Amino acid sequence: MKAYKAHRLHVAWIQFLTGVYTIWYSLRVIFASMSSGDKKNKVTQITRKWAKKLLGPTGLVIHVKGAENLDKVAEKACIVMCNHTSLYDVPVSFLALDAHIRMLAKKELYSIPILSSALRAGDFVAIDRRNIEQAKLDLKLAEQKLNSGIVLWIAPEGTRSRDGQLKKFKKGGFHLAIDTKASILPVVIKGIQDILPSNSYDLMIHGEVEVVIGEPVDATGYGKTDCNQLRDKTRNMMLNLLENQ
Repeated sequence: MKAYKAHRLHVAWIQFLTGVYTIWYSLRVIFASMSSGDKKNKVTQITRKWAKKLLGPTGLVIHVKGAENLDKVAEKACIVMCNHTSLYDVPVSFLALDAHIRMLAKKELYSIPILSSALRAGDFVAIDRRNIEQAKLDLKLAEQKLNSGIVLWIAPEGTRSRDGQLKKFKKGGFHLAIDTKASILPVVIKGIQDILPSNSYDLMIHGEVEVVIGEPVDATGYGKTDCNQLRDKTRNMMLNLLENQ
């Protein structure tokens, strides 16, 4: 089916459903964390169902390329570095990457009722770099999550790109990769800015996106003074994936 621009009423309905689904699946994450059994698998299943429900009304088709690179970090601490041009980047990543994905959440999200409880219960991570003592505790928690098999999703640009171009990268995620001796998995989502652009209500229905997974970069070979080098290498790899794949 050919993609088309959604009517404003259609967009409003999808926004309403997004809120309903997010509340419902946040509650499911909270209850899952209280029950016995494998919480990690349960939360992953719930977040994938949430992502599928969110994207369902858009008719979005996701193509994945380079899935074999995810297998290369299956037994390692792993941080996904992904470009960020749309609100749909996170749910697309949850569906495209067959792993226990948890995003590095903004501190602001932890002030939202229900969602904040779900983030804490679901092993999502936030790092407060403005508070040194808290940052140390956050870093230790992030390391524990990574070592437990959770894959941390980070947008190294820090915020959404308005024009779809890859912005400058922040250093925080790369300091985390070096501190936790993780592998960085560069990922780009192509075409997502055409589905739901940053700071826009324009939404395309039945569009297609391509998720390209690059070769992992082992951060254990980098020290504290090599952060810029690791950042630049990762960004160049992601630029290459955007331009040449």
